[in-house]
Amino acid sequence: MALVRAVTGVVAGSRFFRFHRPLRVSERQQDGVWVQECKPLNIAAYGPTRTAAWTAFVKQFESTWDWIVVEKDSRLTEGAQALKRTYLDAVEAVEQIL
Repeated sequence: MALVRAVTGVVAGSRFFRFHRPLRVSERQQDGVWVQECKPLNIAAYGPTRTAAWTAFVKQFESTWDWIVVEKDSRLTEGAQALKRTYLDAVEAVEQIL
């Protein structure tokens, strides 16, 4: 059975990504592996522990932001542009933290 959490932001490295509205992230254990998933952001992250799966989730979020969201639309496929819009609609602010 999956636990669904309302996530209001993500801390990745020295940045805090604050969401406009809480995003639903489901968490479940499947065949001995932990899964953290957010379908709107196209993230499914896996790990041997709950913490490892969350760490993988954050890394996927940050990678998508750095490689797709900040890229010019002209350099992205239509699918990547749609994902970029989803992230931009979800994220209210990106704040630097110590």
